[in-house]
Amino acid sequence: MSYRVAPIVLIRLAGAPFEILEQLATPQTSEAARAQKEIVTVLERELEAARKFLYESARKILPDYLIFSAEGMRERMASLSEAKTIPPSARNSRMRERERHLLLYLQRLAAKNDTFGAFGPSSWGEIVKGAGVSFAPEQRISTREVFLERWVAHALAAAINADPENTNPKLSVPALEPHAVEVLRADVEEWLPSAARDKWLSILQS
Repeated sequence: MSYRVAPIVLIRLAGAPFEILEQLATPQTSEAARAQKEIVTVLERELEAARKFLYESARKILPDYLIFSAEGMRERMASLSEAKTIPPSARNSRMRERERHLLLYLQRLAAKNDTFGAFGPSSWGEIVKGAGVSFAPEQRISTREVFLERWVAHALAAAINADPENTNPKLSVPALEPHAVEVLRADVEEWLPSAARDKWLSILQS
């Protein structure tokens, strides 16, 4: 039996350049520690540069990621954007915790191929005859396709059923239905004309 490689490939990419993480490293401090000399001086210099790059990268990359982040991240980024001094001169336990969170978010975007919005997009490629491998991705996103998870449809069904104006509170979504929101919309379209029907159709069709 012989095998052939498909001429089209799909590659999932990370959402930010891996070089971001390399800029946050402190290699000179590691070397100084191994040599057991000038550790404090080297650490202070590298740490200051790494912190500055951390805040600049967070300001540039993380705002578009806020919709997927933990509660309170929006407020942290707002205060970061309004800060006059980058990095902040004071570095207490609270500030170190904030920097750790920023680092973890950047690490996830640069080193893990999650598919979150613009972060971790899927890129199509083509295999052609010839030796070697070349990779020349184009910047930004050419097309976008969005799917809602089933829990969103279940939440919508629960909200519709709880509506006091709804005279038919029996909507449900099959557990394995891949197009759950479309199922909800089709069910509501079958309702008799009413204010509740108009209200929820406008939401489901938006």
